[in-house]
Amino acid sequence: MMKTSWGKPVQNVGSVRVLLVTLSVGVCIATLMGCGNKPEKGTSPVADPIETLRKAAEQGDADAQYDFGALYANGKDGVPKDPAEVLKWFLKAAEQGHAEAQYGLVVPYAFGFGVPKDNAEAIKWCRKAAEQGHAEAQVYLGRIYDKGDGVPEDAAEAAKWFRKSAEQGDSYGQFRLGTMYANGEGVPEDDAQAFVWFSVAAASGLNTASENRDSIKSELTPPQLEKGEAMATEILEQIQKLYRKAAEQGHAEAQYKLGDCYFRGIGVADDDVAAYAWRSVAAASGYEKARNMLDVTKPMLTASELEKGEAMAREISERIEKRRAEKAE
Repeated sequence: MMKTSWGKPVQNVGSVRVLLVTLSVGVCIATLMGCGNKPEKGTSPVADPIETLRKAAEQGDADAQYDFGALYANGKDGVPKDPAEVLKWFLKAAEQGHAEAQYGLVVPYAFGFGVPKDNAEAIKWCRKAAEQGHAEAQVYLGRIYDKGDGVPEDAAEAAKWFRKSAEQGDSYGQFRLGTMYANGEGVPEDDAQAFVWFSVAAASGLNTASENRDSIKSELTPPQLEKGEAMATEILEQIQKLYRKAAEQGHAEAQYKLGDCYFRGIGVADDDVAAYAWRSVAAASGYEKARNMLDVTKPMLTASELEKGEAMAREISERIEKRRAEKAE
């Protein structure tokens, strides 16, 4: 059996990525601003979006509390950076069960950013977010158990959390689960399963996963290889369906990830036009990474494809808005 750790004998990604707080408040701000539309003549002007958000936060709306705290983290839209305000609003949202806010408290407490360092508090909030299905929190919690960082070292518990994140499409969780199967850490040693999860992670563009997949491939029999490729394809299709469901509900990150599925052919046929459309929708919702990736996708399209992609994006946005309106009634 091939043994692999964080780089022996194949290359690694170093320790699990430092999970900094990724913040996106564009959806809320864009909604409050009426998606940038100017008021018609004879109508009242749109209320100041920051003030509207602040009032909603003060009234106890957890989403607004998280978004308002995120404004202070980013120091944008005329709001100064203020770590104390970030923690204040994240804590309010987290105490109401807001998973993103709970995860947002992990790094400040783990590293002492704006508060005294408190690893137990970081683990507490990480666990709460992970138990609600937050994929990045699940990866972080898996790493905590894998390293025995503030908890007893427990490879089986680490593998459990890596698996939960992996099944939601987190490429690092997929990679770490593959590593654990390759080494027999917390799970039975199984090169075929390692190949499956390295293949799934590689589909997201993780180069180290590609290298590990190719290294372990020689250890498999032709039937094992055929079965492993089929399993990887099935997993990727399931992940794509999860992204699509969330994307259609207006989740900006899922919209971006669905665009990435089309761009890379993950669980669907590769389609640059559809990739551009979903990235455009995510960008319009304020997802910064989507805005950046549009610059990558756009030059790959012809003028007619670009026109088609923009029309598709409008159709998607209208469909999502229609569902939201129906749900609000």
